[in-house]
Amino acid sequence: MSAYAYRDSNDKTKILFIISLAFFISLIGIGIVVPLLAVFADTMGASGLWIGAVFSAFAFSRTVCMPYFGKLSDRTSKKKIMTLGLFGYCIISLGYLFVDDVTALICIRILHGISSAMVAPVAMAYLGEVAEKGEEGGYMAKFQATTLFGFGAGPLFGGFIYDLFGFDAAFLALSGFSAVACIILIIFLPDIRTAELTDNTIKTGNKEEQVKTTWVTLLSHPMMAGICSISLLIEMGFVSLLSFLPLHIATISTTRMGSDSGLVISVMVFLSGFLQMFFGSVVSDRPGSEWFVCIGSFICGGALICIELTNTMPLIFLVAIGMAVGMFFVYPAVNALLVIIGRIYEMGQTMGAYNALRGAGDIVGPILAGIIADTAGLGVMFGVMGIFAAAGGVLFLLLIIGSKNSIRSNCSLK
Repeated sequence: MSAYAYRDSNDKTKILFIISLAFFISLIGIGIVVPLLAVFADTMGASGLWIGAVFSAFAFSRTVCMPYFGKLSDRTSKKKIMTLGLFGYCIISLGYLFVDDVTALICIRILHGISSAMVAPVAMAYLGEVAEKGEEGGYMAKFQATTLFGFGAGPLFGGFIYDLFGFDAAFLALSGFSAVACIILIIFLPDIRTAELTDNTIKTGNKEEQVKTTWVTLLSHPMMAGICSISLLIEMGFVSLLSFLPLHIATISTTRMGSDSGLVISVMVFLSGFLQMFFGSVVSDRPGSEWFVCIGSFICGGALICIELTNTMPLIFLVAIGMAVGMFFVYPAVNALLVIIGRIYEMGQTMGAYNALRGAGDIVGPILAGIIADTAGLGVMFGVMGIFAAAGGVLFLLLIIGSKNSIRSNCSLK
């Protein structure tokens, strides 16, 4: 039973809507500046290495800080942490207006990463405690869909704003969207302390033992290890696809590379979000969901491997659709299992650790992909990333065999 069992279904749906709406709005703001940062850094004379550092700075600080803020949210108000993070986003975004060298830009990105770490894992932890047993996948799939919709819509808004008004307008839009999201949470989201509501006991025979909520205990659990492994490997492939697919498209579409690349990525992201929004519970809130995760990893891996064989835009769109379908099978089921783990090892700590390890894929993936592409070519790089994604499914299945049923039967899941 959920910690929020005293609330009716309409109340829980309202909470899901509020958090998802705020997160969607904030991600539109974040997405607005992402495609502009490389150009912005280039105007300051940044080299390719420094441009890469601009992107890595955000991912690095975000990844390092997410476990801390996730665990902190188990001891204090989740609402306050999220609103503080969004407020920080709003204020820090104004710093872009005064940046005049790439070093200062990297510092701003580091601060932005810290603010971001206060939002995503804490929002997932909040929703994880809202969901009743059997609802985990549906709730988390809808939230995951909002992140994809926001991520997909942001760059479209950003390009439009930049073309009409320039860099400063885009940065002001980022600040404004973050402020709106912050205000929504402040006004509408209930402020609930969850430390006293968390049930982290395991039944052993006729007695209950308190679980020691340490990082080692959490990450050494076979189900958590499997979840983190597959998410890390698929994230590496997904981010590498986003980073290097335009280079492959450039060999096919020489005159419309920019618009074609943007369209392919948008189709992939929006389709994955649509599937997870409306059909996520179909592949998650049922027995045997771990098999869907394995199937999804094979689909993602196959899509990446097939990129080298594409020589027309329709074929590339098919690959993008395959990747979207694969992620649809993987993430709703994975998120449902995360909630089950979180009810035992504390929700915030679980979501923070998961997001940090998944974020590590955002750091390692592009770097490893770039090294492989430089030494062996784009086709080999996509193939290697595809093999990693498929191997993640096998590793996931091997790690969680037997652990899912033992958790459901032996753990007190209030």
